Amino acid sequence: METKTYHTMDYNEFDELVNKHFPLSKFNFVADEELHNDVSRDMGEITKQDILKWTDNDREEYHKMINGNKHPMFSSYLFLQFFVGTEILPEGHYLINVSW
Repeated sequence: METKTYHTMDYNEFDELVNKHFPLSKFNFVADEELHNDVSRDMGEITKQDILKWTDNDREEYHKMINGNKHPMFSSYLFLQFFVGTEILPEGHYLINVSW
């Protein structure tokens, strides 16, 4: 058996965090992850080093997202990696809950 500790947040909290820092993104977690009601998305373990592993394509997509250009699906991971990499959020496993 394996035990993990998760940082959990509501999808609205994540939307507010992204849109506070990047208002042009008009980010919506539920649409980005193509989710429905009453689910949780395991975002995996996010570390400060993840942002250092971004490819040129990741950096290009990130700049598109923060400037309000159409962003790719599943950009939630890039935003989460940014927030952990810049120490806005702590490292760890993340679970984002969707319920309305």
